[in-house]
Amino acid sequence: MNVLFFVRDIHAISVTFIRRQIQLVSQHHEVLVVTIDHGSDYEVDGFRCKGIPFQDSYWTNKPFRRLKEWDLYFGSFNPKFGKKLQEVVSQFKPDVIHCQFGVDALIFLDHFPNPQKIPVFIQFRGYDASTLYSKKSYKRRLRSWFSKSWIHPIYVSLNQYNRAVKENLIPDKKRILYSCTDTDFFSFSPKEKSQERGLFRFLQVGRMVEIKGHSYSLQAFKLASNRLHQEGIKSELVFAGDGPLQERLKKECKELEIDDLVKFLGNQTPVEIRYLLKGADGLLHPSTTTTDGAIEGMPNAIMESLSVGIPVIATEHSGIEELMCPEGGLFLFPERDVEKYAQVMVDLALGKLAFDPQSGRDHIVERFSAQQHIRQLLEFYGEELGLK
Repeated sequence: MNVLFFVRDIHAISVTFIRRQIQLVSQHHEVLVVTIDHGSDYEVDGFRCKGIPFQDSYWTNKPFRRLKEWDLYFGSFNPKFGKKLQEVVSQFKPDVIHCQFGVDALIFLDHFPNPQKIPVFIQFRGYDASTLYSKKSYKRRLRSWFSKSWIHPIYVSLNQYNRAVKENLIPDKKRILYSCTDTDFFSFSPKEKSQERGLFRFLQVGRMVEIKGHSYSLQAFKLASNRLHQEGIKSELVFAGDGPLQERLKKECKELEIDDLVKFLGNQTPVEIRYLLKGADGLLHPSTTTTDGAIEGMPNAIMESLSVGIPVIATEHSGIEELMCPEGGLFLFPERDVEKYAQVMVDLALGKLAFDPQSGRDHIVERFSAQQHIRQLLEFYGEELGLK
Protein backbone atom coordinates (compact mmCIF):
# COMPACT_ATOMS: atom_id res chain seq x y z
CA MET A 1 0.00 0.00 0.00
CA ASN A 2 1.22 3.51 -0.84
CA VAL A 3 0.27 6.13 1.74
CA LEU A 4 0.73 9.84 1.03
CA PHE A 5 0.71 12.14 4.06
CA PHE A 6 0.19 15.88 3.75
CA VAL A 7 1.21 18.29 6.52
CA ARG A 8 2.42 21.86 6.13
CA ASP A 9 5.45 21.58 8.43
CA ILE A 10 6.97 18.23 9.42
CA HIS A 11 9.87 19.81 11.35
CA ALA A 12 7.90 21.68 14.02
CA ILE A 13 8.36 20.62 17.64
CA SER A 14 4.59 20.57 18.03
CA VAL A 15 4.16 17.74 15.48
CA THR A 16 6.40 15.14 17.11
CA PHE A 17 3.37 12.86 17.49
CA ILE A 18 2.68 13.14 13.75
CA ARG A 19 6.22 12.09 12.89
CA ARG A 20 5.77 9.13 15.21
CA GLN A 21 2.55 8.11 13.45
CA ILE A 22 4.19 8.33 10.03
CA GLN A 23 7.12 6.25 11.27
CA LEU A 24 4.71 3.54 12.39
CA VAL A 25 2.93 3.46 9.02
CA SER A 26 6.27 3.40 7.17
CA GLN A 27 7.16 0.16 8.96
CA HIS A 28 4.30 -1.53 7.12
CA HIS A 29 3.80 0.39 3.87
CA GLU A 30 5.46 2.76 1.40
CA VAL A 31 5.17 6.32 2.63
CA LEU A 32 5.67 9.77 1.13
CA VAL A 33 5.19 12.98 3.10
CA VAL A 34 4.34 16.11 1.14
CA THR A 35 4.97 19.42 2.88
CA ILE A 36 4.88 23.12 2.12
CA ASP A 37 8.59 23.60 2.05
CA HIS A 38 11.20 25.32 -0.09
CA GLY A 39 13.25 22.14 -0.04
CA SER A 40 12.70 19.37 -2.51
CA ASP A 41 13.49 15.76 -1.64
CA TYR A 42 14.63 15.13 1.90
CA GLU A 43 14.31 12.63 4.73
CA VAL A 44 12.97 12.99 8.26
CA ASP A 45 13.15 10.20 10.85
CA GLY A 46 13.70 7.62 8.14
CA PHE A 47 10.78 8.47 5.83
CA ARG A 48 10.78 10.32 2.51
CA CYS A 49 9.53 13.87 2.23
CA LYS A 50 8.77 16.08 -0.76
CA GLY A 51 8.68 19.83 -0.28
CA ILE A 52 6.54 21.92 -2.61
CA PRO A 53 6.99 25.70 -2.22
CA PHE A 54 3.76 27.57 -1.59
CA GLN A 55 4.52 31.08 -2.77
CA ASP A 56 1.69 33.16 -1.32
CA SER A 57 1.41 35.90 -3.92
CA TYR A 58 -0.03 39.03 -2.36
CA TRP A 59 -2.03 40.05 -5.41
CA THR A 60 -3.20 36.56 -6.38
CA ASN A 61 -4.45 35.72 -2.90
CA LYS A 62 -5.55 39.17 -1.74
CA PRO A 63 -9.24 38.46 -2.47
CA PHE A 64 -9.04 35.15 -0.58
CA ARG A 65 -7.44 36.83 2.43
CA ARG A 66 -10.14 39.48 2.50
CA LEU A 67 -12.89 36.87 2.21
CA LYS A 68 -11.30 34.90 5.06
CA GLU A 69 -11.05 38.03 7.23
CA TRP A 70 -14.74 38.70 6.60
CA ASP A 71 -15.54 35.03 7.32
CA LEU A 72 -17.07 34.61 3.86
CA TYR A 73 -14.73 32.02 2.37
CA PHE A 74 -11.99 29.81 3.85
CA GLY A 75 -9.66 28.69 1.09
CA SER A 76 -6.56 29.33 -1.00
CA PHE A 77 -5.55 29.49 -4.65
CA ASN A 78 -2.07 28.75 -5.96
CA PRO A 79 -1.99 27.25 -9.50
CA LYS A 80 1.78 26.63 -9.45
CA PHE A 81 1.56 24.73 -6.18
CA GLY A 82 -1.49 22.82 -7.40
CA LYS A 83 0.22 21.73 -10.61
CA LYS A 84 3.27 20.45 -8.74
CA LEU A 85 1.11 18.74 -6.11
CA GLN A 86 -0.86 16.90 -8.78
CA GLU A 87 2.40 15.79 -10.43
CA VAL A 88 3.75 14.41 -7.15
CA VAL A 89 0.53 12.53 -6.41
CA SER A 90 0.42 11.13 -9.94
CA GLN A 91 4.00 9.88 -9.70
CA PHE A 92 3.61 8.30 -6.25
CA LYS A 93 0.23 6.69 -7.05
CA PRO A 94 -1.10 6.58 -3.46
CA ASP A 95 -3.75 4.12 -2.41
CA VAL A 96 -4.55 6.37 0.55
CA ILE A 97 -4.06 10.09 1.27
CA HIS A 98 -3.83 11.18 4.90
CA CYS A 99 -4.05 14.91 5.67
CA GLN A 100 -2.96 16.07 9.11
CA PHE A 101 -5.22 18.83 10.52
CA GLY A 102 -8.37 20.27 8.97
CA VAL A 103 -6.65 23.43 7.72
CA ASP A 104 -3.94 21.45 5.94
CA ALA A 105 -6.61 19.26 4.38
CA LEU A 106 -8.38 22.28 2.89
CA ILE A 107 -5.11 23.49 1.33
CA PHE A 108 -4.56 20.05 -0.16
CA LEU A 109 -8.14 19.66 -1.44
CA ASP A 110 -8.19 23.17 -2.91
CA HIS A 111 -5.35 22.08 -5.21
CA PHE A 112 -6.07 18.42 -5.86
CA PRO A 113 -9.35 17.57 -7.63
CA ASN A 114 -8.94 13.82 -6.97
CA PRO A 115 -10.60 12.49 -10.14
CA GLN A 116 -9.78 8.92 -9.13
CA LYS A 117 -11.57 9.36 -5.79
CA ILE A 118 -8.61 8.12 -3.77
CA PRO A 119 -9.67 7.75 -0.10
CA VAL A 120 -8.66 10.93 1.75
CA PHE A 121 -8.46 10.79 5.54
CA ILE A 122 -8.53 14.06 7.46
CA GLN A 123 -7.18 13.81 10.99
CA PHE A 124 -8.47 16.52 13.32
CA ARG A 125 -6.42 17.17 16.44
CA GLY A 126 -6.90 20.43 18.39
CA TYR A 127 -7.02 23.99 17.04
CA ASP A 128 -8.65 22.78 13.82
CA ALA A 129 -11.43 21.11 15.83
CA SER A 130 -12.07 23.89 18.35
CA THR A 131 -11.07 27.53 17.72
CA LEU A 132 -11.72 27.37 13.99
CA TYR A 133 -15.29 26.22 14.58
CA SER A 134 -16.02 29.87 15.37
CA LYS A 135 -15.54 30.60 11.65
CA LYS A 136 -18.67 29.86 9.65
CA SER A 137 -16.71 29.83 6.41
CA TYR A 138 -14.39 27.11 7.74
CA LYS A 139 -17.31 24.91 8.77
CA ARG A 140 -19.05 25.46 5.42
CA ARG A 141 -15.95 24.25 3.58
CA LEU A 142 -15.68 21.18 5.80
CA ARG A 143 -19.36 20.32 5.31
CA SER A 144 -18.97 20.57 1.54
CA TRP A 145 -16.07 18.13 1.61
CA PHE A 146 -17.71 15.83 4.14
CA SER A 147 -20.44 15.24 1.55
CA LYS A 148 -17.89 13.49 -0.71
CA SER A 149 -17.92 9.71 -0.41
CA TRP A 150 -14.12 9.55 -0.44
CA ILE A 151 -13.56 11.94 2.50
CA HIS A 152 -13.03 10.15 5.82
CA PRO A 153 -12.55 12.25 9.01
CA ILE A 154 -10.66 10.92 12.04
CA TYR A 155 -10.81 12.41 15.56
CA VAL A 156 -8.32 12.00 18.41
CA SER A 157 -10.99 11.65 21.11
CA LEU A 158 -14.68 10.94 21.56
CA ASN A 159 -15.03 14.43 23.01
CA GLN A 160 -13.67 15.92 19.80
CA TYR A 161 -15.97 13.78 17.64
CA ASN A 162 -18.99 14.88 19.68
CA ARG A 163 -18.00 18.53 19.28
CA ALA A 164 -17.91 18.07 15.50
CA VAL A 165 -21.36 16.48 15.44
CA LYS A 166 -22.68 19.33 17.61
CA GLU A 167 -21.38 21.73 14.95
CA ASN A 168 -23.31 19.74 12.34
CA LEU A 169 -20.08 18.40 10.88
CA ILE A 170 -21.25 14.84 10.31
CA PRO A 171 -18.52 12.40 9.23
CA ASP A 172 -19.24 9.30 7.16
CA LYS A 173 -18.26 7.08 10.11
CA LYS A 174 -17.39 7.42 13.76
CA ARG A 175 -13.60 7.09 13.70
CA ILE A 176 -11.78 7.69 16.99
CA LEU A 177 -8.01 7.27 16.79
CA TYR A 178 -6.38 8.06 20.10
CA SER A 179 -2.89 9.47 20.14
CA CYS A 180 -0.31 6.96 21.23
CA THR A 181 2.82 6.66 23.27
CA ASP A 182 5.79 4.33 23.01
CA THR A 183 5.11 2.16 26.04
CA ASP A 184 8.35 0.24 25.49
CA PHE A 185 10.41 3.44 25.58
CA PHE A 186 8.42 4.81 28.54
CA SER A 187 8.78 1.59 30.48
CA PHE A 188 7.16 0.89 33.84
CA SER A 189 9.25 2.35 36.66
CA PRO A 190 7.03 3.54 39.53
CA LYS A 191 8.82 5.62 42.14
CA GLU A 192 9.13 4.84 45.81
CA LYS A 193 7.20 7.15 48.12
CA SER A 194 9.06 10.41 48.47
CA GLN A 195 7.76 11.33 51.90
CA GLU A 196 10.56 9.19 53.30
CA ARG A 197 13.04 11.64 51.74
CA GLY A 198 11.04 14.66 52.82
CA LEU A 199 10.79 15.93 49.24
CA PHE A 200 7.96 15.72 46.70
CA ARG A 201 8.78 16.63 43.11
CA PHE A 202 6.07 17.86 40.73
CA LEU A 203 6.89 17.90 37.02
CA GLN A 204 5.18 19.64 34.11
CA VAL A 205 6.21 18.85 30.54
CA GLY A 206 5.11 20.99 27.60
CA ARG A 207 5.56 24.20 25.65
CA MET A 208 5.03 27.36 27.61
CA VAL A 209 1.89 28.54 25.88
CA GLU A 210 -1.53 29.51 27.23
CA ILE A 211 -3.22 26.19 26.55
CA LYS A 212 -0.79 24.33 28.84
CA GLY A 213 -1.85 26.30 31.94
CA HIS A 214 1.59 26.87 33.49
CA SER A 215 0.46 29.96 35.37
CA TYR A 216 -2.21 27.95 37.20
CA SER A 217 0.46 25.44 38.18
CA LEU A 218 2.52 28.22 39.76
CA GLN A 219 -0.44 29.64 41.66
CA ALA A 220 -1.52 26.21 42.91
CA PHE A 221 2.02 25.19 43.79
CA LYS A 222 2.39 28.36 45.90
CA LEU A 223 -0.56 27.20 48.03
CA ALA A 224 0.41 23.53 48.04
CA SER A 225 4.06 24.09 48.97
CA ASN A 226 3.06 26.19 51.97
CA ARG A 227 0.64 23.53 53.21
CA LEU A 228 3.15 20.73 52.67
CA HIS A 229 5.82 22.72 54.49
CA GLN A 230 3.54 22.75 57.53
CA GLU A 231 3.43 18.94 57.28
CA GLY A 232 7.22 18.75 57.19
CA ILE A 233 7.42 17.93 53.49
CA LYS A 234 9.54 19.90 51.08
CA SER A 235 8.34 20.23 47.51
CA GLU A 236 9.62 21.50 44.20
CA LEU A 237 8.17 22.16 40.77
CA VAL A 238 10.11 21.38 37.60
CA PHE A 239 9.15 22.77 34.19
CA ALA A 240 10.46 20.94 31.11
CA GLY A 241 9.90 22.90 27.92
CA ASP A 242 10.19 26.42 26.63
CA GLY A 243 8.03 28.83 24.70
CA PRO A 244 6.83 32.43 24.42
CA LEU A 245 5.54 32.60 28.01
CA GLN A 246 8.77 31.50 29.66
CA GLU A 247 10.01 34.92 30.79
CA ARG A 248 6.59 35.92 32.04
CA LEU A 249 6.38 32.71 34.09
CA LYS A 250 9.82 33.31 35.59
CA LYS A 251 8.68 36.78 36.60
CA GLU A 252 5.52 35.32 38.13
CA CYS A 253 7.68 32.92 40.17
CA LYS A 254 9.49 35.84 41.75
CA GLU A 255 6.24 37.70 42.41
CA LEU A 256 4.86 34.59 44.16
CA GLU A 257 8.16 34.25 46.05
CA ILE A 258 8.63 30.61 44.97
CA ASP A 259 11.49 31.08 42.50
CA ASP A 260 13.78 29.07 44.80
CA LEU A 261 11.37 26.09 44.53
CA VAL A 262 10.76 26.15 40.77
CA LYS A 263 13.20 24.97 38.10
CA PHE A 264 13.05 25.86 34.40
CA LEU A 265 14.93 23.24 32.39
CA GLY A 266 14.06 24.36 28.87
CA ASN A 267 13.32 22.05 25.99
CA GLN A 268 14.17 18.39 26.63
CA THR A 269 14.79 15.38 24.40
CA PRO A 270 12.58 12.26 24.75
CA VAL A 271 15.40 10.53 26.62
CA GLU A 272 15.68 13.44 29.04
CA ILE A 273 11.90 13.53 29.53
CA ARG A 274 11.90 9.83 30.35
CA TYR A 275 14.64 10.44 32.92
CA LEU A 276 12.67 13.32 34.46
CA LEU A 277 9.49 11.25 34.67
CA LYS A 278 11.28 8.48 36.50
CA GLY A 279 12.54 11.02 39.01
CA ALA A 280 9.18 12.73 39.53
CA ASP A 281 6.46 12.00 42.09
CA GLY A 282 3.60 13.51 40.10
CA LEU A 283 3.00 15.01 36.68
CA LEU A 284 0.97 18.20 36.29
CA HIS A 285 -1.02 18.86 33.14
CA PRO A 286 -3.55 21.68 33.66
CA SER A 287 -4.72 22.03 30.05
CA THR A 288 -6.78 25.20 29.69
CA THR A 289 -9.19 26.39 27.02
CA THR A 290 -7.55 29.50 25.56
CA THR A 291 -9.11 32.93 25.22
CA ASP A 292 -9.81 32.23 21.55
CA GLY A 293 -11.39 28.84 22.30
CA ALA A 294 -8.53 26.46 21.43
CA ILE A 295 -8.46 23.10 23.19
CA GLU A 296 -5.99 20.24 23.34
CA GLY A 297 -6.42 16.86 21.75
CA MET A 298 -5.03 13.94 23.76
CA PRO A 299 -1.89 15.07 25.63
CA ASN A 300 1.03 12.68 25.14
CA ALA A 301 2.70 13.75 28.38
CA ILE A 302 -0.16 12.24 30.40
CA MET A 303 0.10 8.92 28.58
CA GLU A 304 3.87 8.84 28.99
CA SER A 305 3.63 9.49 32.73
CA LEU A 306 0.97 6.83 33.31
CA SER A 307 3.00 4.39 31.22
CA VAL A 308 5.97 4.94 33.52
CA GLY A 309 3.73 4.59 36.58
CA ILE A 310 3.75 8.20 37.76
CA PRO A 311 0.38 9.70 38.86
CA VAL A 312 -1.02 12.68 36.98
CA ILE A 313 -3.00 15.73 38.07
CA ALA A 314 -4.85 17.24 35.13
CA THR A 315 -7.87 19.33 34.23
CA GLU A 316 -11.33 18.22 33.13
CA HIS A 317 -10.46 19.31 29.62
CA SER A 318 -11.44 17.99 26.20
CA GLY A 319 -10.79 14.23 25.98
CA ILE A 320 -8.43 13.90 28.96
CA GLU A 321 -10.98 12.01 31.04
CA GLU A 322 -11.00 9.31 28.34
CA LEU A 323 -7.55 8.38 29.67
CA MET A 324 -8.98 7.46 33.05
CA CYS A 325 -9.38 3.96 34.43
CA PRO A 326 -10.28 2.73 37.93
CA GLU A 327 -7.31 3.08 40.31
CA GLY A 328 -5.20 4.33 37.42
CA GLY A 329 -3.54 7.37 38.96
CA LEU A 330 -5.17 10.17 36.93
CA PHE A 331 -6.78 12.84 39.12
CA LEU A 332 -8.84 15.64 37.58
CA PHE A 333 -9.97 19.09 38.70
CA PRO A 334 -11.96 21.86 36.96
CA GLU A 335 -10.09 24.25 34.67
CA ARG A 336 -8.77 27.40 36.37
CA ASP A 337 -9.79 26.22 39.86
CA VAL A 338 -6.52 26.98 41.66
CA GLU A 339 -7.79 26.02 45.12
CA LYS A 340 -8.90 22.53 44.04
CA TYR A 341 -5.72 22.14 42.00
CA ALA A 342 -3.61 22.89 45.07
CA GLN A 343 -5.63 20.55 47.27
CA VAL A 344 -5.17 17.62 44.88
CA MET A 345 -1.43 18.33 44.88
CA VAL A 346 -1.38 18.26 48.68
CA ASP A 347 -3.50 15.10 48.89
CA LEU A 348 -1.22 13.33 46.42
CA ALA A 349 1.92 14.32 48.30
CA LEU A 350 0.41 13.23 51.64
CA GLY A 351 -0.55 9.84 50.23
CA LYS A 352 -4.29 10.43 50.58
CA LEU A 353 -5.07 9.49 46.96
CA ALA A 354 -5.25 5.76 46.33
CA PHE A 355 -4.05 4.48 42.96
CA ASP A 356 -2.39 1.45 41.41
CA PRO A 357 0.45 2.39 39.03
CA GLN A 358 0.24 -1.01 37.32
CA SER A 359 -3.45 -0.49 36.48
CA GLY A 360 -2.65 2.86 34.91
CA ARG A 361 0.19 1.35 32.90
CA ASP A 362 -1.97 -1.58 31.74
CA HIS A 363 -4.71 0.81 30.60
CA ILE A 364 -2.26 2.84 28.49
CA VAL A 365 -0.74 -0.28 26.93
CA GLU A 366 -4.16 -1.68 26.07
CA ARG A 367 -5.73 1.43 24.56
CA PHE A 368 -3.00 4.00 23.82
CA SER A 369 0.13 2.08 22.84
CA ALA A 370 1.84 2.58 19.47
CA GLN A 371 0.89 -0.99 18.52
CA GLN A 372 -2.81 -0.37 19.17
CA HIS A 373 -2.67 2.96 17.31
CA ILE A 374 -1.14 1.59 14.11
CA ARG A 375 -3.39 -1.46 14.13
CA GLN A 376 -6.50 0.72 14.28
CA LEU A 377 -5.25 3.21 11.69
CA LEU A 378 -4.44 0.48 9.18
CA GLU A 379 -7.90 -0.97 9.78
CA PHE A 380 -9.39 2.41 8.85
CA TYR A 381 -7.37 2.40 5.62
CA GLY A 382 -8.30 -1.19 4.85
CA GLU A 383 -12.02 -0.62 5.34
CA GLU A 384 -12.13 2.05 2.64
CA LEU A 385 -9.95 -0.02 0.28
CA GLY A 386 -12.11 -3.10 0.73
CA LEU A 387 -9.31 -5.01 2.48
CA LYS A 388 -9.89 -7.44 5.32
